[in-house]
Amino acid sequence: MRVAILVVLANSAVLAQSPGWDVVQMKPAVSGSDLCFLPDGRHGWMAGAGGAGGEVISAVFATSDGGATWNALPFPDSTWASLEGVFFIDSVTGWVVGPGGYIRKTTDAGVTWQAQTSPVGRKLHRVHFFNSNIGWITGGRNDGSSFLLLKTTDGGTDWQDLSFGSGCYSCEDIWFADSLNGWLVGQNSSINPFIQHTTDGGANWAAQAPNLPTGSGPVSSVCFPTPLVGWASSSSIYQTPAGSILHTTNGGDSWYVQANTGLHYNYALDAPDTLHAAVISTQVLSPQAGKVFRTTNGGANWSSANLPSATYGSGCQYRGDDIWVAQDNSQVLQSPDNGKTWDWQLYSPLFRSVVWSTPAIGWTVAGSPTGLGYCLKTTDAGLTWNRDAIAPGGCQVQFLDANRGWMLREGNSARVYRTTDAGANWAEFSIGTSNWVGRMRFATAESGWACGSQGTMYITTNGGVSWSAQSINTTAYCEDVFMLDSKEGWAAGGYGSGNGFIRHTTNGGQTWQSQTPAQNDHFNRISFLDNQRGWMGAYGGRVHGTTDGGANWQVLGSVPHFYFEDIVFISENTGWAAAGNAAGSQPGEDGRGFVYKTMNGGITWTQEYSASLPRGFVQDLELRPDGTLWACGNHAGLLRSAPEGVAEQRAPGTLRPALSAFPNPFQSATTIRSSSHLAPNSSIVIFDACGRLVRTLAQSGVCNLQSQMLVTWDGRDALGRPVRSGVYFCELSTSGGQARVKLVRSND
Repeated sequence: MRVAILVVLANSAVLAQSPGWDVVQMKPAVSGSDLCFLPDGRHGWMAGAGGAGGEVISAVFATSDGGATWNALPFPDSTWASLEGVFFIDSVTGWVVGPGGYIRKTTDAGVTWQAQTSPVGRKLHRVHFFNSNIGWITGGRNDGSSFLLLKTTDGGTDWQDLSFGSGCYSCEDIWFADSLNGWLVGQNSSINPFIQHTTDGGANWAAQAPNLPTGSGPVSSVCFPTPLVGWASSSSIYQTPAGSILHTTNGGDSWYVQANTGLHYNYALDAPDTLHAAVISTQVLSPQAGKVFRTTNGGANWSSANLPSATYGSGCQYRGDDIWVAQDNSQVLQSPDNGKTWDWQLYSPLFRSVVWSTPAIGWTVAGSPTGLGYCLKTTDAGLTWNRDAIAPGGCQVQFLDANRGWMLREGNSARVYRTTDAGANWAEFSIGTSNWVGRMRFATAESGWACGSQGTMYITTNGGVSWSAQSINTTAYCEDVFMLDSKEGWAAGGYGSGNGFIRHTTNGGQTWQSQTPAQNDHFNRISFLDNQRGWMGAYGGRVHGTTDGGANWQVLGSVPHFYFEDIVFISENTGWAAAGNAAGSQPGEDGRGFVYKTMNGGITWTQEYSASLPRGFVQDLELRPDGTLWACGNHAGLLRSAPEGVAEQRAPGTLRPALSAFPNPFQSATTIRSSSHLAPNSSIVIFDACGRLVRTLAQSGVCNLQSQMLVTWDGRDALGRPVRSGVYFCELSTSGGQARVKLVRSND
């Protein structure tokens, strides 16, 4: 049930994660592997998986309102089954598949899933059903030699292994136009594209000629709206021109290239009829791009539009005028107008930067690979975070006061966006370099710096409108620039293997003087209290410090992780560091993020937070004006800590409430107990596992007993209907703060 719990963390109320830290928000970020919508365009599902270091996160998301809301379904194997394909034949009956011969079926819209037995233990990739009984599965990837094909005629109670041939590398997609005519596409063992066709439901197959160059990679997706008319797409970094869109009008007896996307990866397409088709195209190598190519006249003309994300797209569905795309980071993109305009429906990003413009207003951005940017904003001191569609997003956000702020779109054509009216409007300006720019720092409303690859350093003296280059006398990557004011500051960076550098300016960057590091580390982040006391975090986990403005640096201490993401000090003794593990395939390379605290100036560090999920990177630390420390990272992660010695803002004499419930799990009713009185301005509500309000409990049923609040919930919603079995949350809000307790209702 892990996924259901993770989705609950996306709600606005704060859930305790560890002493000193609260998880304000967290959602499972998976790679959207497959997408399925019914013809009604209302019911849809997205399946995917993620993880690192041998740890897996899998999830199935569902919508019944065309994507206005997406909810994670309870999934029993979310921590080990790596989901690849999903297919629903109606609103309640569906299947998911994955590696190791993994097959599960639901007949109750995903409330429960039953295991089905695969005759092979190979990697299952795509599943397709013609009706509730007849279906096929394909897959395999460098795991054998046959074209992988499984078939069922009884809804999956029994699966037959109909694999054939001996020269296959990978079967990428499968589609049946009816119970007899089907196509299987992929790449053979000679790294050539293939298309196989059957006219007897999969008993026999014959090769068709895709008419693509030898060695051009796989045919990666196929769809036939009728037994005669179909489309397919190819994916390869070697093919020129890249991204062939293939078309046939005679069942594949002859295929021809109808168009080329020009992008490497074209993993998903859908054609609901003989006139409409859409292909999702991605290029993750520079220059990054994400596009949709679509036709509304059978392919006589193809047009394209940019997607708001350049990450891999592995699912596409086209219903009416609506097109949906499934991508990395649990993204579901949707277009309501045949692919002309796009926006997010579901998104679990890697937040890169968090900042506060006032004690109540905060911003967090998700990085620039999203293209059009993505930003969440809070106006209630972090209790709730909502999408700000006006904000441009980017890799970094900075505000000097309530009105003046900037966002950086990193890259080889980096842009800076400025607001002077608290985010109501944003103006766009080019930094003017083809070198990669990944960091900025404004010291005043007019003076700002931006840095990046090849020793890039640019300055603006008019708030970001125009920029000019400065020389820091190195060609190494400049990771960070920290300015105390318009005159004095430091820049630092290095190469991946070390060879770090530190530069110092006292004249606004007209000249940058070299300072000698304690050792040749690659420096990533800088923090200074004043012009004497400063710290730098370096890859390898080491913390360097100075007490004389950088004339002398020494290694003070370290944290046990290679990637050093951020460092913040609030006094000469007290500071925090964000660090993390590599994300790879080896044990320990789980991409997990950590937050450490020091009370002796950086000499020793104590772990305060460890991410609960693999790839749970912690990217940025930021002090809120009231002294609370915030952090952001992957899985839409937002964290909050109250630093020692900083009192929380509560009314005099109030206490933070604490909730408990008994019995729990419960069947008919449960009694909720609080450690504090229910004051007149308090509220107590029930949410379901997807964050939807179920019921506001009547305050007339509350009484005080030994300084405690008691209220009973009878398991019914606001209309008096019994709720079904599952996970719910009771949330109490008082003048002393908020509290939550998880409730589990079992009707069994």
